[in-house]
Amino acid sequence: LAAGATFGVITGLLTGGLVGVFAGPSLGILMGLVVMLAAGAFFAVGAWCFARVMARTFEAARPEFASETLLHDGPANQRRGWEAAGGWLYLTKSRLVFRPHTFNVHSHESWVPLAEIAAVRPARTLLLFRAGLRVLTRFGREERLVVHEPDVWCALIERARATPQFHHL
Repeated sequence: LAAGATFGVITGLLTGGLVGVFAGPSLGILMGLVVMLAAGAFFAVGAWCFARVMARTFEAARPEFASETLLHDGPANQRRGWEAAGGWLYLTKSRLVFRPHTFNVHSHESWVPLAEIAAVRPARTLLLFRAGLRVLTRFGREERLVVHEPDVWCALIERARATPQFHHL
């Protein structure tokens, strides 16, 4: 809904501004409001449908992680250069795995062994939203992710890292 509202407001303002310049302010305001509601609703419904399909797809992959003991999973985006790849994040007893969906430019899976993680922190995205997750490795690599409830992810990753199998590192 937030994405739909944001998309609708931006689209409505642009459309209303353009129509206002060429056809007059009153028609521009009316057209902007109509486009805002229609575009926002269309985008919100489309995003919700896409999210449901992706959730079913990635939830079906859970059995693949049975031998590693899956601790937590959920939707995520990963920064890959200029691209913010959408997909799913899995936390197992031994690693953190990001699996992108097939609609991304870069569609290869990436993972970080928990033993290599030096720190994990919540972070802000777009300087406004507290939905980011920064994973720093002992080798200086940084993974930037967007997840739902980054504080929960941080706590679960830290708890998994605190298990006896990592105490010798």
